[in-house]
Amino acid sequence: MESPTKLSLHTNHLEYLDVNIQYACNLACVGCISLSNFDRRGGVRISQGKQWLEDWSKRLTLGTLCLFGGEPLLNPDFEDWVIAVRKFFPHTHIKVITNGFYLKKSHVDILSKVKNTTLQISFHFKHRDKKLLTIIKNAIGHIDFQTTKSDKAEVFLKFTNKFINIQCARFGEFRKPYKNDKNKMLPWNSKDLQASIDHCGSPKNPILYNNRLYKCAPIANLKDTLESLDYYDNIAWQPYLNYNGYGLEDDIQSFIKDFGKPNKICSMCCSTKDSEIDHFADGMVRKKKK
Repeated sequence: MESPTKLSLHTNHLEYLDVNIQYACNLACVGCISLSNFDRRGGVRISQGKQWLEDWSKRLTLGTLCLFGGEPLLNPDFEDWVIAVRKFFPHTHIKVITNGFYLKKSHVDILSKVKNTTLQISFHFKHRDKKLLTIIKNAIGHIDFQTTKSDKAEVFLKFTNKFINIQCARFGEFRKPYKNDKNKMLPWNSKDLQASIDHCGSPKNPILYNNRLYKCAPIANLKDTLESLDYYDNIAWQPYLNYNGYGLEDDIQSFIKDFGKPNKICSMCCSTKDSEIDHFADGMVRKKKK
């Protein structure tokens, strides 16, 4: 996953915010920061999410809001999500991170219509998937773009026009926010919190999950993932399950100022390179059965 830009500390302003709209994903990537490789199901319908966006638009201004998963294009209300984000955050840059396998012309069209958007297609395999390239070609072929260079090493192809940016990216390294596999999943229990931040896969990716703001995607998704694995009562996870994020009535400035600083929940993640994964190695990504 991509690391976003630095967070501004202006009053109730976040430069970047992920919004988790879909828990399920068609891929299972070892080290997924949303823990979607553990066969998470479902997502958030816009009938619920629209109220979240309206409420938080009264508390926050955002530089970029990223529709996030899982795989966000699996959400049946994806287009309505885009429209609602633009309604309540009219000046915010909208970003979508997808693996691209469900990309359609309609997705590109709605992002172009609301303007000021980025569609990032993340390639998760060592060799460029011909099927995925065909899907992308079919989805964007009807729109005029200019091919441009990117200043980001992970972006190998970029198309732009005045309405939308489309970038194809490859990330060769993931960092697992847990030890072992799903049957013996445990926290790293780091003693060096700053080192954990330095080795974190998402040190500055705040996320809105179930209408609460969380410091990062792993801690936001932890409770529901452990419940799905029937692992919720494992004593090793209890200190991390006590972190409940921030709600609409909480001190948002405290939440914002917490970024980039050691927090006790950062001990969940590894303080060394032991968590690093070669994302393109055999067995690191599998396609789930439909």
